[in-house]
Amino acid sequence: MRTSADDPVVLLDAFGQWAGTRPKHTVHHACTPFHLAFSCHVVDPRGRTLLTRRAATKGTFPATWSNACCGHPLPGETLRSAVTRRLAAELGLAPVRMGLALPDFAYRASLDGIVEHELCPVVIAEVTGSPDPDPDECDDHEWADWPAVLARATERPDSLSPWSVRQFARLDRLVPAAGGPLAWLDEHAGADGAVGLDRPLVEARTNGNGDSPFGGAGNGFGTGNGNGAFGGAGNGAGAGAFALDG
Repeated sequence: MRTSADDPVVLLDAFGQWAGTRPKHTVHHACTPFHLAFSCHVVDPRGRTLLTRRAATKGTFPATWSNACCGHPLPGETLRSAVTRRLAAELGLAPVRMGLALPDFAYRASLDGIVEHELCPVVIAEVTGSPDPDPDECDDHEWADWPAVLARATERPDSLSPWSVRQFARLDRLVPAAGGPLAWLDEHAGADGAVGLDRPLVEARTNGNGDSPFGGAGNGFGTGNGNGAFGGAGNGAGAGAFALDG
């Protein structure tokens, strides 16, 4: 019987380009390869942010509080589809609207010898229902006001996943001080916030002349002249890997 552990994870090279796939259950270990993922930060109509605790049985960062939901886009899957799929599977939620806030977030972190190493675009999504978590994914959750989330990430970073702490810090510089992520959605969930949501994030490697989903024509994130799935046409010259957050 096929399970999500058998789903293919998209592997990336140092420039964010397609490097093949592996079954999910083989990817995370002490030498985890760089791969494609996403993080979703969920807000409700009151502007509260959803925090979840990863199930104690999860293979990576078990029993760790974090942003609402994370996942791995399937080969050829759009970011909107991947976020919608995982919100339903993990939390029983359906997004009302979403926007791509941090298209270039990448990080590496480890716990108990298991490494996460991901290009992990960050999406903000609004929901109206109440979570109904899958206990194999999430064993607790809470809603918190945005200032309280930022205070926790600043004052008690060890109480949250390392990627969420870095994401909260970057979102703090991006979203309006008054209103937080919900206010950002009000401003950006239209045409500009939708950029990057509706085409595959990574496609099979081209010969170097095709358009890269990350804004470069076969030569790295943010370089070259290709049209990117994240909405920016790269304007640099020459190849170069992007920096990891943190």
